[in-house]
Amino acid sequence: MKAGECLAGGKPVMASRLPGLRLLAPYLYPAPQEAAAFRRAVLNLLDKGGDGREARGRLWLRKRFHWDAVAKRFLEQVEGMAHAG
Repeated sequence: MKAGECLAGGKPVMASRLPGLRLLAPYLYPAPQEAAAFRRAVLNLLDKGGDGREARGRLWLRKRFHWDAVAKRFLEQVEGMAHAG
């Protein structure tokens, strides 16, 4: 999950729309399919920087995957299984 790692570091990520990146899509820069357009898009992103998607993605990842959030979801699942059993 390199895209998530790059976003967690606050780096802009340009990627194709892939099912595995669905949750990250709002924070990614879409990669043009045509080679010349892709080159222009990358150079533009490097030259002018992003529009803040990477910062919003970093915050989203921190909230979703911070240890406290992960532990809370885990405990909710365990408690749900205990009540179901």
